[in-house]
Amino acid sequence: MPPHSRLSYGAENYSPREIDNHGFVGNMHTSAMVSVDGSVEMMCWPQFDSPSVFARILDARAGHFSITPVEESSCKQMYEPSTNVLHTKFYSERGVVRLLDFFHRQWEDYEPLYPWLIRRVCCIRGSARIKLECFPAFNYATENHETKITKLNNYLQAEFFPASESPHFILDVIPTEDDIAIPMEVTRPSERLVEGGGVTCYLEIEEGQEITFVFRQDQFGPSVDNITTNLVDKLEDSTKRYWRAWIQQCTYTGRYREFVQRNALTLKLLIYEPTGAVVASPTFSLPEDLGGVRNWDYRFTWIRDSAFTIYALAQLGFRAEAVEYMSFIYHILKEKNADGGINVVYSIRGDSDGLEEKELSHLRGYYDSRPVRIGNGAVSHLQLDIYGELMDAIYLYDKKCQPIAYDLWLEVRDICEYVCDNWKRPDKSIWEVRGQEKNFLYSKIMLWVALDRALRIAFSRSLPCPKRTKWMDTRDEIYETIMKLGYNADGGFFAQSFETINILDASVLVMPLVSFISPTDPRFLSTMDNIMKPLERNGLMSNGLIFRYNNFAYEDGVGGDEGAFIMVCFWLVEALAMAGCRGYPKLISTAVSMFEDLARYSSHLSIYSEQCSLSSESLGNSPQAFSSIAAIAAAHILDKALSVYNES
Repeated sequence: MPPHSRLSYGAENYSPREIDNHGFVGNMHTSAMVSVDGSVEMMCWPQFDSPSVFARILDARAGHFSITPVEESSCKQMYEPSTNVLHTKFYSERGVVRLLDFFHRQWEDYEPLYPWLIRRVCCIRGSARIKLECFPAFNYATENHETKITKLNNYLQAEFFPASESPHFILDVIPTEDDIAIPMEVTRPSERLVEGGGVTCYLEIEEGQEITFVFRQDQFGPSVDNITTNLVDKLEDSTKRYWRAWIQQCTYTGRYREFVQRNALTLKLLIYEPTGAVVASPTFSLPEDLGGVRNWDYRFTWIRDSAFTIYALAQLGFRAEAVEYMSFIYHILKEKNADGGINVVYSIRGDSDGLEEKELSHLRGYYDSRPVRIGNGAVSHLQLDIYGELMDAIYLYDKKCQPIAYDLWLEVRDICEYVCDNWKRPDKSIWEVRGQEKNFLYSKIMLWVALDRALRIAFSRSLPCPKRTKWMDTRDEIYETIMKLGYNADGGFFAQSFETINILDASVLVMPLVSFISPTDPRFLSTMDNIMKPLERNGLMSNGLIFRYNNFAYEDGVGGDEGAFIMVCFWLVEALAMAGCRGYPKLISTAVSMFEDLARYSSHLSIYSEQCSLSSESLGNSPQAFSSIAAIAAAHILDKALSVYNES
C-alpha cells in the first residue's frame, strides 16, 4: 500500500503500524512516537503524563503529524550513532528523502532548552513530492480548537488555538530556499472527534533542498520572534553533541557494547529531568493482547522501575542520574504515608496527581483494544516488594556512587521498621494483580532484600543501627518461611505464593540475581528446569520466550490473554549465566543462545516493549524501562560469565 494511502486522515483508510515499527525521540520532559513511515502517532505535551496532542495509534481521529512521500516508497529507520536523533529514509525510483526527528537538548550549560519537536526533510537524491499533515487533537481528542495559517517574512506558520484558551500551538514551516512553494491549507476531515481540523500541504523538493518543521507551544521555552535555518542548525548540532557526550560516560566495554549503549540511551529518554524520576514507559494503553483489555497507562514513576533503572545506569557509570534519583527518593521518603509506608507509584513530580484510573470510551484503542485507560489503579495497591528494590538501589548508590547522607539513613531505618512490622501481610506484588491479595514469593524475597541491604550498609559504613538484632532476626525468619512455605517439594519448584503452591511464576528467577540463593542450589536449578518446560507441559516457555505465569492456571483478576514478558526472559539469561560459571558450563551456551534470540525480538531500533507475541510482535507500552534494564543486566552478567568460561 502506498504510504500516502495509509496516512490519509480519513479514519476509514487508516490502520496503525505494528508497535515495534516506531522510533522515539524526546527531551527528558516528553517524547514522540514516530512510525517508520514518518508519522508522529503519539505525543503528550508538555510532559510525559500530560494529555495527548497526537494519539492516532489509539484512534485514527485522535491526532497525528505525518511527513511522507506521495510516491510509493520503501522506508528505513535508524538512530544516528550514539544519539537519540532519529533518521527515517524513503527510497523510490524518483528520489531519496531523509526525515530527521529530534527534540532539542542543550549541549552547553548556558544554553536554554528549546522544548520543540523539530522535523527536517531533505531530498538527498533526485526529487520528491512530499505530503504534510498536521492534525492535533488536544486533551486526548476531547477539546476543540481553531486553526489559522499566517505567512511571515520568510516562512509559514500554522497556529492551533485550543478552546480552553491555554497557550496556542504553532507549526513553523521553514524552507532553506525562498523558491520552494508551500501551498498549505486548512483541512477539516469529515470523520472527527473534535472540531478545528488541521493543515495539509504538498511540497515539491529537489536534490539538496531542505524544509524544517517546528512544532511548539507559545510561551513555552525561550521567546523567539523569527526562527531561522541557522538557529535550527545550531539546535541540531547541540542535541547531537549532548547525546554523544552522555553515552561516552558509559564504562561498559564488553562484548555487547552497542546493544548495552542503545538500551542505556533508551533509558535516558525515560528520565524526567526536573525531578530525576523515571517513567515506566512514555506511552499509554498499548495492548498486551490485540483486541484485549490489558491496556494500561505507564507514564508514571514506579518505585520498582525507577530503582531498577538507576541500578542499571549506575552499573554503567552514569552516576549523575543516580544522584538525581536519590534526591527524588529522599523527597518521597520524607513524605511517607500515615502508616509509615510509601506508595507503589507516583507522578513524575513525586505526588499522586493524575493517577486516578479512567477510561476514555470515545477512543477505539489500538486495533479495537478497549478500554483505553489513563491513570493507573496500582496507586491504591499494597505491593510490598517495592521496599526491596528501593533498598537495593540505595545500597548500590552507597557502594558505587557516594556514601548516603545521615538523613537518608534515618529514613532507611524507618522503612526497615515498617518492613519488620508488615512483612507477613499478603499483597498484590510485582504483577499488580487485580484479584485477591496473596503471600507472593517475589514480595517476600524482596522484603528479605530490604533488610539485608540495610544491614550491609550499616556494617560497611558503621552507621548507628539500634534495631540491628531485630532486623537480622526478621530477615532470617523471612528466609526460613520462604523455604518452608514457598517451595513445592513434589513439583520441585519455588511457587508463585504460599496460597498457590502448585502455580509456577517466573518472578522467582530473581532469587540468585539478588543473592537470595545460590544459582546452583538444587532447589533453584529444579525451578529453572520447570520454568523452561513448554507451556503444554506445565512450564512457562514457548518458542524460547518466558511467560510471567500461566494465565489459564491462575486467574489474576484482569481477564484476557497476554504475551511473553521480556524482563523475565532476560532474568532467565542472567540466572543461567550465573549457574554456568559456577560448575554448569553447558548452561552458558544455553544463556548465549537465548540472549541472541532475545536481541532479535527487539524492534529494528533495538527498542523493547513490555511483552512479545509468539509471532515476535511487540505488545504493550513501548519503550519499556523494565525490559531495557533487564537487557542491560543480562548482557553485563553474560559477558562476565563468558570471560570466566574462556579463562577456565
